[in-house]
Amino acid sequence: MGASEIFGGVGLLFSLILLVLGILIPLMIYTGQKWAYKCYGELKKQTLIQKDLIEAIESQKYQLDELNLSMKELYLTLKER
Repeated sequence: MGASEIFGGVGLLFSLILLVLGILIPLMIYTGQKWAYKCYGELKKQTLIQKDLIEAIESQKYQLDELNLSMKELYLTLKER
């Protein structure tokens, strides 16, 4: 077994590793970016839903406060009679 056979085998192995990594690494990066963008879109949707819910709750709270004030005024009016 000569030196050229050893280096030839190592060179072939190195070439195969480089080829596999040259394909797999960019594919993994692309898949990771695609997944991150999908998660970002989902997070954006959830944030909008939460904002809508918070606005609805605050609106209901405001209406409830007005109703309580009206009920207090009605109670005071009836109490004076």
